[in-house]
Amino acid sequence: MISPWFTISSAAEYAHCSEWLVRNAIKQKKLRGSRLGNSPKSSWLIHHKYLDAWILGYGTRLTRAQHQEIKQLGENNEEK
Repeated sequence: MISPWFTISSAAEYAHCSEWLVRNAIKQKKLRGSRLGNSPKSSWLIHHKYLDAWILGYGTRLTRAQHQEIKQLGENNEEK
């Protein structure tokens, strides 16, 4: 089973952007991320649905319709 969580580097690769851009989006609260631990050096994890939402320009609060669209995009990618 493939994990739905991305690290900063894998999120940047998936989104075809720099790690700095991903970190900056999290810092500016444009992208939702979860920190592992309490240390400032702790790793970040980003769930694929929030990464997809950020790429699509939806922001961090998703409507039911946006959740459905992201789910359909994921299903289409699995078929390929």
